[in-house]
Amino acid sequence: MKTRILLISIVMSALLQSCTLGGSSYDKNEGINTGILQEIEALNQSIYSALQNNDKETFKSFCAPALLQDQATNFDALFPKLNQIVADRNYSIHDQYHVKNAGLNQSNSIFSNIGDPDGYSISYTALNQEVFISTLIPEGNLDQFLLAFVYGKYPEGWKLNILQAGLYKINNKTAPELYAQSLKEYKNGFIVDAALSMYLAEQATKPANTLWKYNKEKEWKTYYEKLVKEVNETYNFPLRLNIQSAPSIINIAPQGSKDGYFPNISYLTNIDINNTEALTAEHEEIHDIIEETFPGITENKSHIIYSAYNSMPSKDTQTPTYRFVKEVY
Repeated sequence: MKTRILLISIVMSALLQSCTLGGSSYDKNEGINTGILQEIEALNQSIYSALQNNDKETFKSFCAPALLQDQATNFDALFPKLNQIVADRNYSIHDQYHVKNAGLNQSNSIFSNIGDPDGYSISYTALNQEVFISTLIPEGNLDQFLLAFVYGKYPEGWKLNILQAGLYKINNKTAPELYAQSLKEYKNGFIVDAALSMYLAEQATKPANTLWKYNKEKEWKTYYEKLVKEVNETYNFPLRLNIQSAPSIINIAPQGSKDGYFPNISYLTNIDINNTEALTAEHEEIHDIIEETFPGITENKSHIIYSAYNSMPSKDTQTPTYRFVKEVY
């Protein structure tokens, strides 16, 4: 099935398609020649295995000179991070593109699902007449990463020109899904929850680092900035609570665990954090009014985390804290 892009108008099928853009053309997923798909899959498996085995020399044998000579590529620093992402995990293919570029050393962009909420583009410099982009997702639990392999076709065969990695899902949701969740929370009047969802979304906006751009990133950024402003205008932090011990909430942020991400409510207390009996009683009082203070904060949560401090936490030094994990019924 042939599809042509004229200016910014585009019609795409979900999986099987061929496209032409500015003289360059590409096939996507099942529209790609079967022989090429098989050839690339063999390379993907070999490179992925080298990353799993922390085998830098084998990995380098698949790299193009441009990647090996790139001063920004520090293999010694890169490999442990990639190994942590892929170790003991299989992968699935996200999307693949076989591109025939109109010219060399020119910027090129591939657009996917333009009109959809999860639409994105991948941009790169065309070093070869033929390029193959393969995006892989290693198995994960709540968080999932994405690997982007960009191959170039050389006389001796396909070589890896670019490798990028980034967070694709956080708390089992992509950035577009978290944005949709935030909009729903905001509509229900849960502005703190909406801000927490956008905080997570922001962590997953670059699954392939600088190669990847979601089509609605600008919209998300504008919404998030307005949302943060509204939260700050609604709640004057540090926010003193109306209970006898007069604690003050200083921050609310998502806290990750093996069971999910939950609100971590940090507060300054006038009670010595070594006095755990008094501290426990205080945190129970805080929990009793937390939903009233921040509507929605306990909705659809199994736990809320409370972190008590006697002094303002510092980034430079470790500040003593006492933490409670409260089940929500």
